[in-house]
Amino acid sequence: AGLTERITASPVATPWGNYRGGYVPAKTDPNQVQEGQQNEESIVKGANDLYAFPTTGAGFTKSRVESYTRQLQLDLRYLASHIDWTLRFTHIQPRVLDVYRTLKDRRLSSKLNEIAPRAVEELLTPWLQRTAMQQVEKPWQGRGGRAAQRFLGALRRRASMQIMSVNLVNAVQNFANIPVLALRVPGARIASALIAVTRSPKKTAAVIAEKSPFMRTRMDSQLIDLQKTINDIVLNPSRFQKFQDWAAHHGHFLSLGTQNLMDSVAWTAAYDDAIGRDLPELEAVRHADSVVRETQGSAAAEDISAFESGNAFLRIFTMFYTFFNNQANLLGSEFEFVRRDLGLRKGAGRGLYVYVMGLMLPAVLGELIAQGLRGQLGGEDDDDEPLADALSFLATAQRKYVAAFIPFVGQAANALLNQFSGDGLFHDD
Repeated sequence: AGLTERITASPVATPWGNYRGGYVPAKTDPNQVQEGQQNEESIVKGANDLYAFPTTGAGFTKSRVESYTRQLQLDLRYLASHIDWTLRFTHIQPRVLDVYRTLKDRRLSSKLNEIAPRAVEELLTPWLQRTAMQQVEKPWQGRGGRAAQRFLGALRRRASMQIMSVNLVNAVQNFANIPVLALRVPGARIASALIAVTRSPKKTAAVIAEKSPFMRTRMDSQLIDLQKTINDIVLNPSRFQKFQDWAAHHGHFLSLGTQNLMDSVAWTAAYDDAIGRDLPELEAVRHADSVVRETQGSAAAEDISAFESGNAFLRIFTMFYTFFNNQANLLGSEFEFVRRDLGLRKGAGRGLYVYVMGLMLPAVLGELIAQGLRGQLGGEDDDDEPLADALSFLATAQRKYVAAFIPFVGQAANALLNQFSGDGLFHDD
């Protein structure tokens, strides 16, 4: 990393025993030190600059100046962020630098510009910066901006908790995504993975976590628990605050539980399929990780689109857009493959398969689950036209599914159209 000095742990003797010591960043408090705040905002500005060199930031690696005495940031709540910063610098920064150098190669960049002009500057470089900083939200500068960001962030979290907490419909709808998995993995592999995960979900999850660091991180919540423990120690929150923390942490347990099952099924099926095709272990693991990202979605900074990484105000309107954006990209890639590599005539069968498994079935199954759990199915049918009702239901379910692919207006359009439609598949006129 280019460091000329290594700080070693020095033992510390206390009345409670000897501690081996360690290292805590000596970071100035930006709320009390003006130059500290300016340094923080320059990092933020660099992270948001379209042409900035992608970096995690290396300010904390500079040698300390003993004569410099300013107020330090001693709030233990920031300890987890210090650890995160250090880990990003040691693990992510070298990889980001390698990718950036590759993208700047003249031969590669010229080829990329022929396919998609300015893709390196406007698409790949900002993606690298999001990956390096691990930020999905562009911070606002200044005291007022930070206050507004905290308010909007709290509003977004509480709205999400209001909608998703103990949401049985959403939890069961996760299983409607099984047909999408068939776009990447043979159906027989999915069936065997479903049986294996259903029989021993904990054992399967443990095996997956041991093989795949990506899945271990996706399924693990140790960092969240660490931050919460620090908050409890420092703040000693009231009963109401403890209830809020509990609700925020456990309110999504139904959706998270079923999503973890789907992740396990997707990963196991893809891994078994790769091993069955004689791929090496490392390639099989990476293939399975990729299938999970492509079919189940991911909200990680390196996986979301640039559109979803806006400021705190814009992100209020893209709260649940990640999943639908992921599905839209998957379908777009599949249809583009059919058009480009197979042709419309030869690829008609594959195109129909993509439409049925990737769009029609998920949309219809999701709507059936929603209406069934809400008691909207099986109403009286007075017009004696069940076929017309069924066709209308099929069209409506797919219309709502596709509309959700459109950012901002999709959800609003669905809500508006629902006001003028019937409650269920069979309804009274």
